[in-house]
This record gives sequence, C-alpha cells and structure tokens, in this order.
Amino acid sequence: AGLPIFSTSVGGVQETIIQNENGRIFDQNADDKDIAMALVKFANDPDLQQSWSANSLKLSENYTIEKMVQQTVDVYEYGAGDNVG
Repeated sequence: AGLPIFSTSVGGVQETIIQNENGRIFDQNADDKDIAMALVKFANDPDLQQSWSANSLKLSENYTIEKMVQQTVDVYEYGAGDNVG
C-alpha cells in the first residue's frame, strides 16, 4: 500500500489504478519508449512520486480485509433476499 502502480490494462487493474492519480495504465500494445519515458519522468519528479504514493495509500483503504468480507456478506445477503418467497 502507498506505492504508485504502473501496469498494462489487464485483469482488474482498472479497479486499483486511477490514471495519473496513483499510477499509470498502459495499453497492452504500448511502445517500449513511451513506457520508458513515463517511468523516467516519474523517477525525476519527487512531487509526483509523493502525490501518487499518498493517493495510492488512500485508495488502499477501500481494500481492507474487513471491507472485503463485508462486501462478500452483502452479496450473499442480497442473493438470499432475492430468493425468499
């Protein structure tokens, strides 16, 4: 938690990365030079590093074990409610 994220657009990364807020999502066919330039820009910008890290830490609060368990319980309760007479 609290780390900026760089990834391609696969799986569920869109749920954890807000483009240019706590990380960067690259197209799967992104040019290597574009990725390298983005990483170098990030590495040379301490303010951006601090901002993305803080945003990433804040976003991680949505993924605590307690919240994930409650969301799972909510899904089961919702499903059970639909099946009750």
